[in-house]
Amino acid sequence: MGNDDAAIVATLDGSYYGRPQPHTVYANVVVGLALSSLYAAAGSIPWYGIYLYFAYFVGLTAVVYVVLADDRSGFGRRVLALAGYMAVFALWMGTQITFTSVALMLGFAGVLLYLSRGPLPRTSWVAMAGAGVMVGAASLVRWHTLGAVLVLAVPLVLLAARRIPWRRQALFVAVAAGVVLSGCAFQAAYYAGKPEWRDYFEFNAVRSAVRDSPTIDAAEAPEVLDAVGWSENDLAMFRNWFYLDQDVYGVEQLRQVNDATGWPLTSLGLAAGSLRVQTAYGGVMGLILTTALLTAAWAFGGRATRRFSALAVAYTATVLAGLALLAKLPPTVGIPILAFLALLLLTTPAGVAADAGGREGGRWRRVTAWVLAGAAIAAVVAGVSDAALGRDSRRVADQTAIAPLREIQQPDPGGIFIQWGNELLLGFASPWRAPLLPSFLGIPLGWPQRSPVHSQWMAELGIDDLYLAIGSREDVYLPLRPPFSLGALYLTYLEEHYGFSGLLRPRAEQDTFTIFDLAVAYALDDRARTINERRPDGTEVRYPLVDDRIVGGARLRTVDDHVRVTGWAADLDSLGPVDYIVVFDDDRAVSVSLPADTPLTQRAIRYAERLGVADPHHLGFEIAITATPHTNIRIFALSDGRAAEITP
Repeated sequence: MGNDDAAIVATLDGSYYGRPQPHTVYANVVVGLALSSLYAAAGSIPWYGIYLYFAYFVGLTAVVYVVLADDRSGFGRRVLALAGYMAVFALWMGTQITFTSVALMLGFAGVLLYLSRGPLPRTSWVAMAGAGVMVGAASLVRWHTLGAVLVLAVPLVLLAARRIPWRRQALFVAVAAGVVLSGCAFQAAYYAGKPEWRDYFEFNAVRSAVRDSPTIDAAEAPEVLDAVGWSENDLAMFRNWFYLDQDVYGVEQLRQVNDATGWPLTSLGLAAGSLRVQTAYGGVMGLILTTALLTAAWAFGGRATRRFSALAVAYTATVLAGLALLAKLPPTVGIPILAFLALLLLTTPAGVAADAGGREGGRWRRVTAWVLAGAAIAAVVAGVSDAALGRDSRRVADQTAIAPLREIQQPDPGGIFIQWGNELLLGFASPWRAPLLPSFLGIPLGWPQRSPVHSQWMAELGIDDLYLAIGSREDVYLPLRPPFSLGALYLTYLEEHYGFSGLLRPRAEQDTFTIFDLAVAYALDDRARTINERRPDGTEVRYPLVDDRIVGGARLRTVDDHVRVTGWAADLDSLGPVDYIVVFDDDRAVSVSLPADTPLTQRAIRYAERLGVADPHHLGFEIAITATPHTNIRIFALSDGRAAEITP
């Protein structure tokens, strides 16, 4: 699945908000109502995966039917090419399934069915109606894919208008439009009288127009930031999916960003990179097969077929380039579009070219047939091998996505965990998981944020300001991976908008994550002999300095532009490691960290053992801080509400 799919299924099955919710946002709510009801009735069944694969196989069945029902010459050649298509394109989209690729597959299959069967004299009306249903259903699976389907289909439908009887045209268009309009009407009726949802949809549309386009890069210009009143950090937070603050990230501010940037295109270099990315997802073999199909269409087709093939390739390339320039070309869009071009060249629908496959014989055509056969066989071998070899990697990816969730919860199984950006790789989870996140209490920071169901969930958790809750509530945790760049953005946001300058305090280290539980600022009061800890909400905790019961030692070593602090500390009451090591540079706290399994000197080990510590190997620490010309390092160990200085 993809990240959007993961968010949808976690909403539908109750993983995100404690109970199944129908608000899929990017799909029609009729789909959400059906699936959320199924999850409520039988939550251990992967309904979302079943739904995606059912829709996918409906589209795939239509494609196979079009090829097998074609009685023009060259049947064997087309069947072999179909096998290549199935191995390269269909297998890739099936093993990397997302609602985007399923919607595109469904829409393109409907168009292909219409173009192929529409001109034939004995075509069933059911086939024409079914083609319209598939095109319309694409909008139910994902709203925005209908635009891509129409951009590619409308020229073909117009080209076929002379060859398809008008009644069949009317039926196809009426059914497709009827499904789309019925879905829109149902969506509008369901959310009528829910102004909070209307506001969210308005915000999400503007948010997507800014963040999911080249506008987000153009917004880095100082004049744009000044116009909207953002800092560079505000933009970085928005880019990285944390925009709950309505005063900073309101609809008007986002519209100002759009107005200030215009409608920019991405750079040619980035657009070319976007096109190259497609080759990493089965695109190379797909291009080879498509080229072979183009050669075969040119060799065996008449003038109309050749003209259509050339125009189809040119038009598809233009659409792909345009999407790349608009930064709208992920592999889940690019590969299905290339697959549609391959299908058009493979079938050359009678609606657009009636002279396909009519020219047999001759050395050139025999060579072309062998080339196509070789490309198809190579595609089958490559596609099946890739699917088979990728099976283990997909299983590992699924485990990589889900296993850390159990590790993260170990410090506090009842805690609330923030799911920020790609820190948790839920997009790699299998669509066959149900529920997606069992027994995981969290707050997602993707597109669901700012929605009414998201706001209601935070209210149920007693959170009205998540920025303050992350920094001030000990039951709200922020799991981050090194190098903790998102944590730096969050701290800067606190400083700019809350006037709080501090550090993230770690609670535990699990797997590749560090779980932070507070944002803290430490102040050293030598006169009162205390270390004072302050949180963003104003809460203060005092740690009195003691001369005994906490012991340890440290060494300082300058390495390049850093000071490396190593040492150990023990709490003699618990005969174990202390809670935290806090490093001050003069009176400013520059680091708070957990003890780690840093190797101790033999002298330190013997000393700790004489004090009664049974396992001194967990007492060590190693910290690197940036050096300044006047660095004055002081080191303190905090444990059980007390503190002791261990500066060498």
